[in-house]
Amino acid sequence: MDISKEIIEDQSNRLREASITCSNNCRYITFALLAVIWGLYCKVEPSMYSNLYVLLGMLIIYLIIDTLQYLIPTILHRSDLSKLRKGKFRVNVPKIYNEDSTNDAIRKTLIERINQISKITYDLFIFKIILLLTVSILIILFIINMGSEIQKFVK
Repeated sequence: MDISKEIIEDQSNRLREASITCSNNCRYITFALLAVIWGLYCKVEPSMYSNLYVLLGMLIIYLIIDTLQYLIPTILHRSDLSKLRKGKFRVNVPKIYNEDSTNDAIRKTLIERINQISKITYDLFIFKIILLLTVSILIILFIINMGSEIQKFVK
């Protein structure tokens, strides 16, 4: 393995570990926000439930996207591996046929496929982070608004 491949592989592993750490932390935040919503649900008047349901729905969507972020690549990689083993993986083989050119064509096709799957995973990751930030901001605004409603009641 040459040095450039080692550097790329090392960087890829570091990014993967950082992504997993970030996803775990986001999951912890999501469950904490679910607990906050549950606490607010017990404290607010029924007229405010619809706002909490929207926030709860957004967190559920977050958890679904979080699952899809890992499920989709797993399914696609398994499908590609199965096709490769059965000899049904589509590869553009050069017109000059020899074993090295076929292996290079397979390698190039697999790298392109991995890049496509990585883009899907990255897009889901970014969408997930944006959704979590949005829900966090909305919960903070809801709590601030709830505080002003309580002050109106007290007066």
